[in-house]
Amino acid sequence: MMTFYISGVRPPSRTKEKDEYALWKKTDPIWLLRQCLGNKLRSQHWRAAHHAKKKWLSAVETCATTTGEPVEPPVLLVVRHGLTHCPDVDAPVKVVLDAIQDIMITTHDDRDISTLLVLKKDIGKKDNPYVYVEAVSMLDDDALTRAHIALNEAREGGE
Repeated sequence: MMTFYISGVRPPSRTKEKDEYALWKKTDPIWLLRQCLGNKLRSQHWRAAHHAKKKWLSAVETCATTTGEPVEPPVLLVVRHGLTHCPDVDAPVKVVLDAIQDIMITTHDDRDISTLLVLKKDIGKKDNPYVYVEAVSMLDDDALTRAHIALNEAREGGE
């Protein structure tokens, strides 16, 4: 099993420190993730979309916390995200999968994911946004347990 966690912080006030806000927009990984969500990628020029995705992948390399070893296919992947402004449940999935495929899957290809569970949590005003991913090989005995835990979380409405 392998886990991946990346979190951001709430934006600083725009009115007090403009330099601080500009720096936050350049470095916060969740802000960079939001810049390359699906609808934005389709609505922007390909160059702007490519740069947004490149910045997100760079932020993953520097800010993400991973534990465990990459897993063998077939893979069960559980994606939990709590993002501000309530995006669609599927919005961050594509760019998150692109970011983790080289890290979490031994074949480095997200097409080896056979089961994908996505859990969305609406976060409060004081909570920090996050993305948490668990990868388990379907050949592992722990896969069914991990899926069961994720489905129970979804039924109960969050973590």
